[in-house]
Amino acid sequence: MIYTPMAMMGITIETLLNFFSLNGGFRGLLRNIVRVKVVIPDRKAATYLSFIGFTDTRMKLDSDIKHGNPMYYPALSIMACKAVYNNAAYNQALIENQWKMEFLGFKNYWNDFLQRAETQVVMFRDKNVDHDTIVVCFRGTQPFNTEDWCSDVDLSWFEFPHIGKIHSGFSKALGMQSSAGWAKQVVPDSTHGQRRLPLAYYDIRDTLKDLLEKNPEAKFIVTGHSLGGALAVLRKMIIG
Repeated sequence: MIYTPMAMMGITIETLLNFFSLNGGFRGLLRNIVRVKVVIPDRKAATYLSFIGFTDTRMKLDSDIKHGNPMYYPALSIMACKAVYNNAAYNQALIENQWKMEFLGFKNYWNDFLQRAETQVVMFRDKNVDHDTIVVCFRGTQPFNTEDWCSDVDLSWFEFPHIGKIHSGFSKALGMQSSAGWAKQVVPDSTHGQRRLPLAYYDIRDTLKDLLEKNPEAKFIVTGHSLGGALAVLRKMIIG
């Protein structure tokens, strides 16, 4: 009942924040109106920030933390966790142009139980002469997305063989299948019909497998913030 009203409220707030930001604040907006050069926000543009993105716009990597420093990967993970709250174009521009790394994709993954694409992930590669690291980062809870909150508060449990009981909301967001649970491969969903997008766990697993086959020496990091942190931990627990 409140999914659409909450989403519309979030879009309205984000659009207003971007509208003033892109036009240089209130004074800049007045100046652009006089010049007939008002910038209209585009939600898919690399310059568009999410509500969370506005809470801290600092995205430059610390030049003092070089590869080999024990804080290098933690710092890179933290910055990725901030970036993933923004859209695909923003992440690609940031990773390629500012961080000088290889952008591998930004995907919206399907949730079989919500019947929506509510799991977002960015993947990129930090490749240099002395290292090759693939980063997989899950987006956390978006404040105006009620489906994310549903995943957080779904406190039922799923029994996973040889591991134990796992939070069902996180399992569903990661890619548990409504008709087959955690099968080794994706099973066609005959209950709800055709899936519109891939499931996170299986798609990420296959992507990492392909990348690591090309370079067995490469490492990978699975990270995330908030809900994304839970999905990252769960992803590492059931990796296969």
